Amino acid sequence: MSPALSDLPIRKVTRVIESLGFAYVRTKGSHAVYRHPDGRAVVIPQHGHRQARHFNELAGADFALPRFLVLVIVPDDWVDYATASPDSVHLKYAAYWRSLRDDDRVNVAPDTKVRVPVPRANLLNVDALRAMMHDEPKRREA
Repeated sequence: MSPALSDLPIRKVTRVIESLGFAYVRTKGSHAVYRHPDGRAVVIPQHGHRQARHFNELAGADFALPRFLVLVIVPDDWVDYATASPDSVHLKYAAYWRSLRDDDRVNVAPDTKVRVPVPRANLLNVDALRAMMHDEPKRREA
């Protein structure tokens, strides 16, 4: 059985795409866009991995305050992406979150890439923020 596409290293996928005549065009958010001279396009997601040292700064339950990984989708036209006032912040694209509280720290070289899946169901919205701030203190008390 072949591995899932998401399990293939990005560098290998990129080399294969380029060997087939596709050329890098741009990056939109965390997705690299490649285009073939005949007009075909390929989009390669480039998220889901963090350096071990950054992963370890978020992993584990021994922090006084809860820590979350938040992935923000920033478009090419980033100037109009967010607006802020003293009362609110408005993002025009999605953000997703994940708690690494229940993950063990990894014992590898600091620059080693660690896969960190962030579920699409973890959309960062008002309800999610309230739940994150409400549920984490309860978990620490338990």
